[in-house]
Amino acid sequence: AIDILDIDGKLIHRKIATYPHSEPFVLSSKMYWLPDSSELILALPINKLYDTSVPPTYAIWRYTPATNTAVQINLDPPLMSNETNWVSPDGHWITYINYNEGFFLGDLREGRTQPYPNPSLPHEWSPDNTHFVYETFPFGKSVLYLASVNATPVLIGEGEFLGWLDAHKYLYYSGKTFVVGEIGKAPVPILVDRKSTR
Repeated sequence: AIDILDIDGKLIHRKIATYPHSEPFVLSSKMYWLPDSSELILALPINKLYDTSVPPTYAIWRYTPATNTAVQINLDPPLMSNETNWVSPDGHWITYINYNEGFFLGDLREGRTQPYPNPSLPHEWSPDNTHFVYETFPFGKSVLYLASVNATPVLIGEGEFLGWLDAHKYLYYSGKTFVVGEIGKAPVPILVDRKSTR
């Protein structure tokens, strides 16, 4: 069960959500608070027993502390594995993996989903709640794309995504060089990793 406590450890809401004790391994939940704490997005395991060769399935819930209510969001296909999903800071969008069908963008307000090229790996959202980076692996190489909820993905190039610097800039590592990318602008190399060239 999941409880909510305040910063002093005082119980505010008891058992806002429950999920089965899974076997052969205990599966953990994943939680995303909205910045103003008005809502909590929960990814909860639904498998009591599962085959370890197949990633477990998770249900998505939206919890509102002010009314102490939770609503399930039905995504088709459902989310699988709890390590490969990212929720936008405003709780509107989710990127996730379903290992049977691929990588998807989900609308957590309307329950709609949109597939992306497979195989792909999503990365964290920009603070602007609109852009995210994802990774594909053609011929064993890591290739990055900048995606948006309302535009066609843009190729960044080969590299390893490191994170967002602010709502418009992100950092990645490519060809022994650290690079700053910016939405709508050309990337700028900032530092060469001299040690890796030896």
